[in-house]
Amino acid sequence: MTSHPTRRVAIWTHQRTTSTALLQCFAGRENIKTFMEPYAVPFIEEWKHCLEDNPTYVNSRYKEVKTMLESDYPGSTLIVFKDMADFIVGRYDKIPEGYTHTFLIREPTQSISSFWRATINTGRTSFPRRYSYGSIKPVLDLYDYFAKQNQPCIIIDAHDLSHFPEIVLKQFCQKIGVTFSDDMLRWKSQNIGDWDPFLKYRKECNIWFGSALESTSFHPLPTKDTPIDLSVIPEKYISALEESKPIYDVLFAKRIKPF
Repeated sequence: MTSHPTRRVAIWTHQRTTSTALLQCFAGRENIKTFMEPYAVPFIEEWKHCLEDNPTYVNSRYKEVKTMLESDYPGSTLIVFKDMADFIVGRYDKIPEGYTHTFLIREPTQSISSFWRATINTGRTSFPRRYSYGSIKPVLDLYDYFAKQNQPCIIIDAHDLSHFPEIVLKQFCQKIGVTFSDDMLRWKSQNIGDWDPFLKYRKECNIWFGSALESTSFHPLPTKDTPIDLSVIPEKYISALEESKPIYDVLFAKRIKPF
């Protein structure tokens, strides 16, 4: 019997890009192993210790996640994880080896306003971030790191994916060396078997991921000319939007094009 090599795919993103839906189209399928934001736990733990000004704290969780992602999973021919670029920028030695790196981006007016609407619903006023809340800058920083390492990357735009999922996914699968299946266009809701308990049982889970978790297919995002209420973005954080627009334009030009 001929054995098939295991493909490994990383999906890096920023907030509110439908990235959970993209992971869901792979999750729970035969021969596919997925991980949902595995670097979230070490990132948040480190943030908490920084707030406590704990000089003796040593974060070993990043190394544990790297080892987990590099491990073999018998029977799996494809391993996929998705995570926030913000969680790994500056910790490049903790990026797992052997992965094809993908970036999922979304027009910042839509993504940042969506981030703040969700933020209001959580009742929280601060989050562990090293960048402006909702900024796309960490995506660009990570992309630039891979470019300097001569590692080719794939860029997908969330609007393209949501409106033309079959066309975009077929190109994506071709680039990562896996066979596209119509099954990728539909999935079971609440498919979170591989999620870390930290994410699975958080009370905020339904606020941040609820729509994606209840979904069974991709749903078209608003068109880019849809009027957006920017009043939800606090004035002191509007700089994230100003910072992100030119970054998005640069990355958008390099994306998988549906037509």
